[in-house]
Amino acid sequence: MAKMMLKRSVAVVMCLDESELQSYFIKRIARFLETNDRKLVGWDKILEGG
Repeated sequence: MAKMMLKRSVAVVMCLDESELQSYFIKRIARFLETNDRKLVGWDKILEGG
């Protein structure tokens, strides 16, 4: 099950262009940080990509 989910995630990421990949990564990290009672801090580039 986990292996199939990983393959699907890789396939989705491989279809993204650079800005979409950056946005995906930032949103994923933000969710991780929120679940661990942390806050994402960054610069303007993050706001553009997020």
